[in-house]
Amino acid sequence: MNYHPLDELSRPTGADALLKKAMINTGTSANRAIRPPGFISGPKYDHSRGHLIAKQFGGSGDNPQNLVTLYQYPVNDPYMNFYELEIRHALNKGETVRYRVIPQYTGQELIPEMIVLEAKGLNPNTTLDFKVAIPNKK
Repeated sequence: MNYHPLDELSRPTGADALLKKAMINTGTSANRAIRPPGFISGPKYDHSRGHLIAKQFGGSGDNPQNLVTLYQYPVNDPYMNFYELEIRHALNKGETVRYRVIPQYTGQELIPEMIVLEAKGLNPNTTLDFKVAIPNKK
C-alpha cells in the first residue's frame, strides 16, 4: 500500500496498491476523529470519510492520507462500490490487481471534484482493466 503525501492544504493526493486475495477485509473503518478537508457532519451534507483504497482491500481508516470527503450517495455508494465489486470479484478468483485512486481538486477546493479509479488485473487472460473518473457530486 502506498499512500501519496498530503498536499499543502492537507488534502490526500492518491494511493496505489498491489491487491491480492489475502488482503480482502483486512482494512479498518474510517476513524471518526479524522475530519478530511471539507468534511461536515450531518445528514444535510451527506459527507462520508471515503477511503481511497477501500477498507475491503486493506485500506486504512486511520491514515488521513487515505480518507477524502465524498458524497455518500451517489458517489461512495453506488458508484465507487460498483467498481470495487468488480475488483473484489477478480480478487476472489485469485487475480492480482494493480489499483490506483487519485482525487482531483479544482484550485483551492478542499473536497475533490473527481475521483479517478484505475484497476488492471495482472494474471494471464484477465478481463479486469478500467480507468474511470467519478464526479464527486450529489
